[in-house]
Amino acid sequence: MSTLRDVTSVSVCRYDLAEGVLLSGWRLDGDDAARAVRGIAAVPVGGETDRPGDCDAEYAYGEDAVVLRVRSSAGESDVLLRYAGCVGNGFDDGVHRRALGRAWEPFTIGPTRVLALEADVPPSASTTPQPGSS
Repeated sequence: MSTLRDVTSVSVCRYDLAEGVLLSGWRLDGDDAARAVRGIAAVPVGGETDRPGDCDAEYAYGEDAVVLRVRSSAGESDVLLRYAGCVGNGFDDGVHRRALGRAWEPFTIGPTRVLALEADVPPSASTTPQPGSS
């Protein structure tokens, strides 16, 4: 992630893993795409804390995930964003898994909106207004 330069766009596709179907998709372009990818690169390598005992093995990786296709001067790169299970939550670029941090937010809005994250993301790590805050 940190080696991606001159990001021009990110295609954001949310899939139902059980059915193997595309649920929704959209694209970030220009500065918004570059900023979102820099946000992922800024998150520490290591992923979220796995909690395999918190759910059935069948649902350990969640029922849906988002695939990000990043276009940059390096060509196309795919990143898997998992957030819906007890195992493997975070960003996985095939080399490193990174925690979610706040970097998930640009990819889980609009058509790929996620109503709830299963991962341990403290409210202070979110730019999304919390219930009762003003």
